[in-house]
Amino acid sequence: MNYIAKISLFDDSISNLSSNEYFINLMNQLHQKNNLNLEQIQQMQLDLLQLLSKQVIRYTSGESSSVTTEKALQILGSIYYGIGIYLKSLYIDEQIELIKNEKLDYLYQQGITLMKDKMLIAKQLLDFVQKNAIQTKNQAYYDTIFNGLPLFFRDYDMKFAAQEDAGSIDYPLMKEIENVTGIEYILEYLVSLNFENSLLKYFKQDSVEKLLRGYNKNYKDLLINITELVITNALGLIVVGKDFIALNFTDEDRSNLIKRWFDKKEEDIYNDLLKAYESFCFKLELQDLHQISYLKNILVPLSKRILNNLEINHLDTIFISFLDECREVSPIYEEGQLMSDEDLREFIEEIRECRYLSDKISMITERVHSLSDLIEILQECFFGSEYQEVLQLLNDIELSVIRNYLNSEQMNNEFYYIYEPTQFFEEYNKFINNLDDKRKQLIESLSINNISNIKSINFHYCKTLKNNSY
Repeated sequence: MNYIAKISLFDDSISNLSSNEYFINLMNQLHQKNNLNLEQIQQMQLDLLQLLSKQVIRYTSGESSSVTTEKALQILGSIYYGIGIYLKSLYIDEQIELIKNEKLDYLYQQGITLMKDKMLIAKQLLDFVQKNAIQTKNQAYYDTIFNGLPLFFRDYDMKFAAQEDAGSIDYPLMKEIENVTGIEYILEYLVSLNFENSLLKYFKQDSVEKLLRGYNKNYKDLLINITELVITNALGLIVVGKDFIALNFTDEDRSNLIKRWFDKKEEDIYNDLLKAYESFCFKLELQDLHQISYLKNILVPLSKRILNNLEINHLDTIFISFLDECREVSPIYEEGQLMSDEDLREFIEEIRECRYLSDKISMITERVHSLSDLIEILQECFFGSEYQEVLQLLNDIELSVIRNYLNSEQMNNEFYYIYEPTQFFEEYNKFINNLDDKRKQLIESLSINNISNIKSINFHYCKTLKNNSY
């Protein structure tokens, strides 16, 4: 009964905090519950000052007992972190007993020992992650595993800045890590990354690469989570009753999903995905409850994305078709002469001052020679039905370039869960839908491989070519 009483003192919400915040929050809770008296609090404050003084002397190698206020606060935060990381490893009743009966220096030294153990585990895990990394051209994935993560072990300062992050991590996980820092963060990141890698190993590596190319031909430079794209396709294939290991989605598969989910609520979509997720876990024989829970995090945001995209029959940015590197090269778009940034900004201001649409169009036809510039001008200076008049100036290849631009922009937005379609996107689709079927199919079938300097998306791999039609 006494144990239960002590547990009730503890607010579970602080258990997920980083260790430096954990220690401070625990002290506040114990004080609010009158579990620490004034004398104990004063003794702890004295212990902290003495411990800080020792650490400052160690930091300056005994040459000085003073440092800048900023550095002193950093060292104090590191002390909090060391104490907190040790306390978090114990049951709450043990934590309370130690706080009441042990010097903070003892708790801190135990924390340093625990951090060393976690560092050793993290190094071993990094070695395992590197040996089992998938073969991919995605730069963020490769750089993080083989360059950024090793830097953590070189730069991390557990004695004087344990709460600070080190290394360089660009590759995003399926589930963002929140509230923790330092060795806690890096260890959790490695555990999650290792699990994600283990999921990717169930699929053929060339299939994963074809899927990534289908998502975006410039996937090498994107900050995307590979596992999320793969699992999304796998779940979709399970829903339509196909082999999820194949990974490839066809137009017919997407059509079947649109028919299945037409006029359905988000809850219905979620339930379909939940059944697919359970089937996926069963077939892969996943048994670790933490891993199963981690994977389940994809379902709610994925359901929302699907529901939003069903409104525009646009599931091809969620359930991806393969794009083989050996596919026949498609038409080349030849970009015109770009304005300088200064000239473009001045031109945009001039367009904004125009009262009449006819004047805007005249200015564009006379002075704009680049589709890249036109896209930026359209986004900033045109509204509603005005888009229709400008789009009529363009030929089929140029319209296809804009289609690629809008699809890529929408795809990137969806990956970061930004659902609102732009007015440009809606007006373009309206324009295309009003074309005759033959021309519409031609524009949609074109895949432009060489597009120069299209702003706001990752088409920078294309070379600059000649002037275009307008």
